Amino acid sequence: MTLAGAYANGSGVAACQPTVSYGGGVCDPTTWGGSVWESLQEARASPTGFMGPLLTSIAAGCADMACTFDWDASGATSVATVLSA
Repeated sequence: MTLAGAYANGSGVAACQPTVSYGGGVCDPTTWGGSVWESLQEARASPTGFMGPLLTSIAAGCADMACTFDWDASGATSVATVLSA
């Protein structure tokens, strides 16, 4: 949930600043979980700008159900095959 909290800027003028609140306690995600959530929100807000270039580069190495890509960012490419049941 995103909430707006009031604050005063350097001129003493009240303004709103969005802050993220998950509810506290067990509702608060780990640092990793929070970063995943924020990445998903960014992807939803701008799908082509966020994931477009990555998905385009992955798709360029695909033929049928096998995709060749640098999956672990090591500089070496490998093939990932999608299996169907």
